[in-house]
Amino acid sequence: MSDESRRVDDEISALIIVHEPLLRRIIGLRVDDPVDRKDVYQETVVAILEHLRKGKSVEHAKAWMAGIAKNKCADFHRREKRVSIMMRSVAV
Repeated sequence: MSDESRRVDDEISALIIVHEPLLRRIIGLRVDDPVDRKDVYQETVVAILEHLRKGKSVEHAKAWMAGIAKNKCADFHRREKRVSIMMRSVAV
């Protein structure tokens, strides 16, 4: 790993650490199960990392990261709804 990519990774990590309480609060208000919360948080961090490692800029990091967390919560609930519908159709 080059010094430049290490520096970028350090900056990304610092950004995530600074906003971790906010991200966890957003997810905690939208996802009930603690295990599911961890999964959604992890998906959020992966999405943030993938975007920033591509060198894409972000103007308002806090709002942008909060938006990703909210979207990942919505994705989670859509998946849960699909699984619930599939389970009901199998049970019938």
